[in-house]
Amino acid sequence: MSEVTEETTRALCLLNEENEQLQTKIKEFERMSVCELGAVNPNVMSYMRHWESRATEAEARVKELEGKLTWANSQWDRCVKRIKELEAELRNKKCEPHCGIITRCEELEELVRKLEVCQ
Repeated sequence: MSEVTEETTRALCLLNEENEQLQTKIKEFERMSVCELGAVNPNVMSYMRHWESRATEAEARVKELEGKLTWANSQWDRCVKRIKELEAELRNKKCEPHCGIITRCEELEELVRKLEVCQ
Protein backbone atom coordinates (compact mmCIF):
# COMPACT_ATOMS: atom_id res chain seq x y z
CA MET A 1 0.00 0.00 0.00
CA SER A 2 1.12 3.51 -0.69
CA GLU A 3 1.90 5.79 2.17
CA VAL A 4 0.02 9.03 2.70
CA THR A 5 2.71 11.63 2.59
CA GLU A 6 2.62 15.16 3.89
CA GLU A 7 2.52 16.40 0.29
CA THR A 8 -0.52 14.23 -0.46
CA THR A 9 -2.24 15.51 2.68
CA ARG A 10 -1.58 19.13 1.67
CA ALA A 11 -2.91 18.47 -1.84
CA LEU A 12 -6.07 16.89 -0.40
CA CYS A 13 -6.54 19.88 1.92
CA LEU A 14 -6.19 22.28 -1.05
CA LEU A 15 -8.64 20.25 -3.11
CA ASN A 16 -11.09 20.23 -0.21
CA GLU A 17 -10.83 24.03 0.17
CA GLU A 18 -11.28 24.51 -3.56
CA ASN A 19 -14.30 22.18 -3.50
CA GLU A 20 -15.87 24.21 -0.67
CA GLN A 21 -15.26 27.45 -2.56
CA LEU A 22 -16.85 26.00 -5.69
CA GLN A 23 -19.85 24.72 -3.72
CA THR A 24 -20.31 28.22 -2.24
CA LYS A 25 -20.09 29.75 -5.74
CA ILE A 26 -22.69 27.27 -7.04
CA LYS A 27 -25.08 28.25 -4.24
CA GLU A 28 -24.57 31.93 -5.10
CA PHE A 29 -25.33 31.24 -8.78
CA GLU A 30 -28.46 29.30 -7.85
CA ARG A 31 -29.81 32.36 -6.01
CA MET A 32 -28.96 34.85 -8.77
CA SER A 33 -31.43 36.17 -11.29
CA VAL A 34 -30.68 35.98 -15.00
CA CYS A 35 -29.73 39.68 -14.98
CA GLU A 36 -27.27 39.16 -12.13
CA LEU A 37 -25.77 36.20 -13.97
CA GLY A 38 -25.51 38.28 -17.11
CA ALA A 39 -23.56 40.92 -15.20
CA VAL A 40 -20.89 38.39 -14.19
CA ASN A 41 -20.99 36.19 -17.30
CA PRO A 42 -20.94 37.75 -20.78
CA ASN A 43 -22.21 34.51 -22.34
CA VAL A 44 -25.44 34.80 -20.36
CA MET A 45 -25.85 38.43 -21.43
CA SER A 46 -25.29 37.47 -25.07
CA TYR A 47 -27.85 34.66 -24.72
CA MET A 48 -30.37 37.08 -23.19
CA ARG A 49 -29.85 39.63 -25.99
CA HIS A 50 -30.31 36.93 -28.63
CA TRP A 51 -33.63 35.70 -27.25
CA GLU A 52 -34.90 39.19 -26.46
CA SER A 53 -34.21 40.14 -30.07
CA ARG A 54 -36.06 37.08 -31.34
CA ALA A 55 -39.01 37.80 -29.05
CA THR A 56 -39.17 41.42 -30.24
CA GLU A 57 -39.09 40.34 -33.88
CA ALA A 58 -41.81 37.76 -33.24
CA GLU A 59 -44.02 40.33 -31.51
CA ALA A 60 -43.64 42.69 -34.47
CA ARG A 61 -44.54 39.89 -36.89
CA VAL A 62 -47.61 38.98 -34.82
CA LYS A 63 -48.80 42.62 -34.94
CA GLU A 64 -48.27 42.71 -38.70
CA LEU A 65 -50.23 39.48 -39.18
CA GLU A 66 -52.99 40.65 -36.84
CA GLY A 67 -53.36 43.76 -39.00
CA LYS A 68 -53.60 41.65 -42.15
CA LEU A 69 -56.10 39.34 -40.48
CA THR A 70 -58.23 42.29 -39.38
CA TRP A 71 -58.22 43.60 -42.94
CA ALA A 72 -59.06 40.18 -44.39
CA ASN A 73 -61.90 39.73 -41.89
CA SER A 74 -63.34 43.11 -42.80
CA GLN A 75 -63.14 42.23 -46.50
CA TRP A 76 -64.79 38.89 -45.81
CA ASP A 77 -67.59 40.57 -43.84
CA ARG A 78 -68.08 43.14 -46.62
CA CYS A 79 -68.28 40.41 -49.25
CA VAL A 80 -70.72 38.31 -47.23
CA LYS A 81 -72.89 41.37 -46.61
CA ARG A 82 -72.93 42.22 -50.32
CA ILE A 83 -73.80 38.64 -51.28
CA LYS A 84 -76.73 38.69 -48.84
CA GLU A 85 -77.89 42.00 -50.28
CA LEU A 86 -77.77 40.61 -53.80
CA GLU A 87 -79.54 37.41 -52.76
CA ALA A 88 -82.28 39.45 -51.03
CA GLU A 89 -82.61 41.74 -54.02
CA LEU A 90 -82.97 38.81 -56.39
CA ARG A 91 -85.33 36.99 -54.03
CA ASN A 92 -87.57 40.05 -53.61
CA LYS A 93 -87.42 40.69 -57.33
CA LYS A 94 -86.82 44.37 -56.81
CA CYS A 95 -85.17 44.28 -60.15
CA GLU A 96 -86.89 43.62 -63.42
CA PRO A 97 -85.51 40.57 -65.24
CA HIS A 98 -83.86 42.71 -67.88
CA CYS A 99 -82.50 45.52 -65.70
CA GLY A 100 -79.13 44.19 -64.76
CA ILE A 101 -79.57 40.61 -63.57
CA ILE A 102 -76.62 39.62 -65.72
CA THR A 103 -74.54 42.38 -64.15
CA ARG A 104 -75.66 41.31 -60.66
CA CYS A 105 -74.77 37.69 -61.38
CA GLU A 106 -71.36 38.75 -62.62
CA GLU A 107 -70.88 40.85 -59.48
CA LEU A 108 -71.93 37.90 -57.35
CA GLU A 109 -69.51 35.61 -59.17
CA GLU A 110 -66.70 38.16 -58.69
CA LEU A 111 -67.45 38.35 -54.95
CA VAL A 112 -67.39 34.57 -54.71
CA ARG A 113 -63.99 34.52 -56.45
CA LYS A 114 -62.68 37.12 -53.98
CA LEU A 115 -64.00 35.07 -51.06
CA GLU A 116 -62.24 31.98 -52.37
CA VAL A 117 -58.96 33.93 -52.57
CA CYS A 118 -59.44 35.16 -48.98
CA GLN A 119 -59.87 31.62 -47.72
